[in-house]
Amino acid sequence: MREMPVNFDKYKSFLKEGKARYEIDACLREDSLSPEDIASFWQHARVQALEDAVAHTPADDIGAVWRRIQPYQYYQRGFSLPHVPARKQPGDLRVVFISDTHSLHDELPPIPDGDLLIHGGDFTDTGDRDEVRAFNDFLGKLPHRYKVVIAGNHETTFEKAYYSSHWKRYGHPVEYDSDDVRSLLTNAVYLEDMLITVEGYRIYGCLLFAWSLETSSPWQPAFCDWAFNLPRGSDELKAKWAAVPSNVDVLVTHSPPMGRGDDIGILRVGDVHLLHQVQERIKPAFHLFGHGTRRRRLLCAESSAAYDLFGFLVHEGYGATFDGTTIFVNGSNCTEEYKAINPIVVFDLPPRMAAAVDDATDYHTRMAQQQQLAQRKVIHPCSCCASVGLDVHAMLMQRGRRAYVSELVSPPFNV
Repeated sequence: MREMPVNFDKYKSFLKEGKARYEIDACLREDSLSPEDIASFWQHARVQALEDAVAHTPADDIGAVWRRIQPYQYYQRGFSLPHVPARKQPGDLRVVFISDTHSLHDELPPIPDGDLLIHGGDFTDTGDRDEVRAFNDFLGKLPHRYKVVIAGNHETTFEKAYYSSHWKRYGHPVEYDSDDVRSLLTNAVYLEDMLITVEGYRIYGCLLFAWSLETSSPWQPAFCDWAFNLPRGSDELKAKWAAVPSNVDVLVTHSPPMGRGDDIGILRVGDVHLLHQVQERIKPAFHLFGHGTRRRRLLCAESSAAYDLFGFLVHEGYGATFDGTTIFVNGSNCTEEYKAINPIVVFDLPPRMAAAVDDATDYHTRMAQQQQLAQRKVIHPCSCCASVGLDVHAMLMQRGRRAYVSELVSPPFNV
């Protein structure tokens, strides 16, 4: 990390004293610091706050973590995803992002045309085989040339070790074979901690989310644990985030980072270690996610208290923010009332066909590998928009050259 200039020591002491940001900003301006120096100071403050939070604050005390980092997070004022033109520019890659459809895909607004469809997980209610088959049929009817899917915590059958010990609680008639159920997903490339390249753009899919034993968290593993979850702040979870490559253009995770589309009322429930990796190392152009939990008494019958906590919905965080480098998008299509009415996110990526092709991660290579695995399985039938988007040509071309703005504004999550 770059060392602070000596003449910033006075302002660093203000941080330690707990002065409000607007007070420090006033001092910086009164001392006639240049905009570049002011931006540099707040950039350092953000990095230091994140490093302190991940190193010294208990990860499951999410309130304390958020209070530590919130004053130094930058949100571009008034940011929203503007409408994309009906006809894209020649050569552009039009991306359509949906998430958290929970087997309600037939109730979605019309899916906009595009080149690449990405689903951010929770495409089923419980991962039942018939639900996966229905979702695959839905994908097969869409015209997009590329389709990429990650699982969410509701895809219980996709995590073999978890499902084998939890399947009865989801009302499935039998214990499904996890590999069999996964093999039903033939109309999209399924990413699980995996990189894929689409027309030169590197896309990484990771599905984990963090849970906490604190009552301020919506996830209660002692009562209502789901698939693909690891303890908040655990070495396992941090290792998963650290394994994401640094040169990713589009990062897709099921759950949000802290402070970005993760609001549940007054709470922030995203993962600070994920935010740290995204802002300080990975720095993708887009970070796409969703995630939410449903009020389900039948799944939380062990405790009425657990049921009340389990009802929180990260779906409330739908919308987009921009930190000067990365556009964060919570694309949950279901509202907190579980109505599939949130607008579908659409954005265009400028041509990158001339980029070097990595055959190992190319979309068509991944699809061929997946189809070969599926052919080894014999599946028996089970008896039992109003769209919004963003033209990001200029932003992508200027990444790394954008000045850091010191002004703090409220996060405009709901667009």
